[in-house]
Amino acid sequence: MNQPVSGISISSVIHGAFSFVFGSIPALIKAALIPALINLAAVAIIFFILNPMFSSVGNIVSLLVSVAFAASWHRSTLLGHGSPRTGLGFFFGWNEALYLWRFILVFLAAFVPMLLLVWSLAFFGAQNGLMGFGFLGFAIGAVIAVYLYARLSLALPAAAIGHGSFTLASSWAATRQAAWSLFWCHVCLFLIMGLINIIVYFLIASVAFGVGGLKVGIIVIAIMLPFLTLFFAAMGTSALSWIYGQLDEKPDWVQ
Repeated sequence: MNQPVSGISISSVIHGAFSFVFGSIPALIKAALIPALINLAAVAIIFFILNPMFSSVGNIVSLLVSVAFAASWHRSTLLGHGSPRTGLGFFFGWNEALYLWRFILVFLAAFVPMLLLVWSLAFFGAQNGLMGFGFLGFAIGAVIAVYLYARLSLALPAAAIGHGSFTLASSWAATRQAAWSLFWCHVCLFLIMGLINIIVYFLIASVAFGVGGLKVGIIVIAIMLPFLTLFFAAMGTSALSWIYGQLDEKPDWVQ
């Protein structure tokens, strides 16, 4: 796993990842079923039980379920749908725990600096009567966050398939030659997923609220939320898997 990522094509990553997801709908439904049902219970706790303690428990459960599904889908995309710890079920062991730990580290490394920058510039602007510094901080911070995420996130699929020695530092070194290509790849990926997310939620909400009113609409959205969350997680997961596949022997679906 010493070959660095190079020659990344944004269109190839997005096309490859999305083609894999949409071409594996039966396998995706099978892999997402149990996690989605568990996540649905967590969403129900958050939505219908107002006790803050139960809401916190629901959020933690939702995070663990998302991590378990992401790791399983990484294995499906990189090793095949019939690989161990893929398909129907809920899998959480050492690899998933390592995945969770690395996800926390990537999140802290990428997004905490953004939050600090936003707060600092917003405070500076407020103290000096300069409007817009908060937005400037967000814009600069967002660029930094996406760049760092793109450089560090290959440690996640590595954890999912048991490559424990491929750390965040390894990811940083491996992405050196394609740093800005990966940055723009993730920007495009986030924008496309965000647009699809908005369209899907708008269509579901329009039909649900139009047919059943406010109460039915809220219930429908609450039920659909866990499934849609895992669907979009599969897109992002497959994109990372595509990029990680450039480091070693490529799966058949990675061109």
